[in-house]
Amino acid sequence: MNDRLGVLIAVLSSTFGGMAGAVTRFVVGTVDPVTIAAFRFGIGVAVLLPLALLLRSALPRRRDLLGAGLLGVMFFAVFFVFYNIALAFTTGMLATVNPCGFAMLPAYLSYFLGVESADGKCATEDITSTFVGTLA
Repeated sequence: MNDRLGVLIAVLSSTFGGMAGAVTRFVVGTVDPVTIAAFRFGIGVAVLLPLALLLRSALPRRRDLLGAGLLGVMFFAVFFVFYNIALAFTTGMLATVNPCGFAMLPAYLSYFLGVESADGKCATEDITSTFVGTLA
């Protein structure tokens, strides 16, 4: 996969994410946040599970199943319930942009914990691409 295709997919992802935020902001006054999250990801499972089974996508290794499951629950359940609640109490822009800043966290932590040095080309590219991706 080349860089242009990756950027195109990132733009599409951001577009669909923005549309999901706008639609969520539109319905959050009439439907409770938990129902919105359940509906959103219920449809996601109904669409993606058959596709994953058809393509025979690999599952995480047995020792990683618990961690992968907990990560899924945190991101797909807890995070989006809080996001939906935030949309009920603030503007769509504020509720959507604040979590975007967390994309920079792994790059900053890897630098400050010494996992990657700032003088390396790889670290600089990673931090730059993460920052540009956050702005997009």
